[in-house]
Amino acid sequence: MNFKTFLLVTLSVLLNIIVSVIMDYAAKNSILIITFLLVSMAIFLSFIRFIYWGWLLKKYDLSHIYPITAVFFPMIYLIAIINNDVDFSIEKTFAIILIIFGVIVVQKDNYAGNS
Repeated sequence: MNFKTFLLVTLSVLLNIIVSVIMDYAAKNSILIITFLLVSMAIFLSFIRFIYWGWLLKKYDLSHIYPITAVFFPMIYLIAIINNDVDFSIEKTFAIILIIFGVIVVQKDNYAGNS
């Protein structure tokens, strides 16, 4: 596995984040038709992500690509900070650093191109 694989898996994570943000806006919206459109868009993007994840699984071993999906949590925390949905804290930042470090450690051999 290489950096290209990391980016391909990260695209799946980004799709998941987009769906999460859309659902957050849908939950906060009080206009029924807009909520319906947002939820419909989220369902459609989830289906696209499902197909894309299946393609990734055909191309790469699950034990190599699944740990990369842990970057979802640092990314969603960043989105929450940007949207003022959560307060910044040292403890949460330390936890995010641990998650990123864990992904790097688990994927260490794969970054070098060994798989």
